[in-house]
Amino acid sequence: MLFDAQNSIEKKKMTPLSEIIFGTSANREAKRLRRLLRAGKARKIAPRLYTTNLSDSPSKVVQDNLYEILRGLFPKATLSHRTALEGKPTAKWEVFLTTSYSRTVRLPGLTVRFLKGPPAGTSDKPFMGALFIASQPRAFLENIQRTRSGMAASKTIPRKELEERLERLLRLRGEKALNALRDDARRAAKELGVLTEFKALDHCIPNVLADSSSALQKDALYCAVR
Repeated sequence: MLFDAQNSIEKKKMTPLSEIIFGTSANREAKRLRRLLRAGKARKIAPRLYTTNLSDSPSKVVQDNLYEILRGLFPKATLSHRTALEGKPTAKWEVFLTTSYSRTVRLPGLTVRFLKGPPAGTSDKPFMGALFIASQPRAFLENIQRTRSGMAASKTIPRKELEERLERLLRLRGEKALNALRDDARRAAKELGVLTEFKALDHCIPNVLADSSSALQKDALYCAVR
């Protein structure tokens, strides 16, 4: 028993410190964090956010640990809009989360834009344990929304890029996959209350199919002429 206890102590000593530590009101964890700060083994880089990385800039620490930080600071939020569709922050390091409120939080090297909207639906997936990520149908519905001109950052990708993504889906997986996306989007729209967005997507998909058919006909004509 004594050997086992000693072995457990040694393992704890060898356990590396996490690079990211979140501020907490839990007494034991709060005391541990204070000890690390006093010993110069951790530093604060934002409200409720600390790191044991003492060499890299706060911006690099945040960007390198993006999703761990999001799940620790903003649990139950849904990665949505262009963040869900692109699967990454924007070029300016902005991410979009849907929650029950609208606000903007700025961390070193990162801007988090919260959009007020419906919580995660049945088709949205758990992500990193505490977050959710919008399903592909929901992400398409969110990205076809109209945005106000003059916004600091666009929560949606450009319409041309959205159509290109639909065309890519058609090209790689066929018309059946595109129609399946439309059916799934119809169900998601009813659940999330975004029927206007579904009408826009429903109008867009036939255009993509028609453009693809026209392109195939032109290719066939070109080959016949040759």
